[in-house]
Amino acid sequence: MIPLHYLGIDITGVEVNQSIVNQLKTQGFPCFTPTEFENSQEQYDIILMSHIIEHMPPQELLGFINLYAKHLKPNGKLVLATPLLSHYFYDDFDHIKPYYPTGLSMILG
Repeated sequence: MIPLHYLGIDITGVEVNQSIVNQLKTQGFPCFTPTEFENSQEQYDIILMSHIIEHMPPQELLGFINLYAKHLKPNGKLVLATPLLSHYFYDDFDHIKPYYPTGLSMILG
C-alpha cells in the first residue's frame, strides 16, 4: 500500500493522543488534536472519518460531524466509513452503536 502523501495528496491527521500528534509533527506530517482542529481555519476538499462514529452515542453524532463538516471547502465531501452490525461488532468494547447508510442519510440530508 502506498501512503497518500507519496502520491502527492496533501493530508492532515486528527488524533486524540497528544504524544502521537507530536511524533507525527516531528516526522513532518500535519496533525492536530481535535481541539486544535476545531479551532483551526483550515478548509479541506475531503474529510475522511474512518471507524470513528460507532464509538459515540446518537445524541453526540450530529454535533460531532458538524464540527468537522464546517472545515469542508464548498462542494467538499465527507466520507464516513463505519462497520455494520455483525456478531463481532461489540467485541470492541468501545463500540456503542452501529450506524447504517439509510439512517445516516436521513440525519445528514
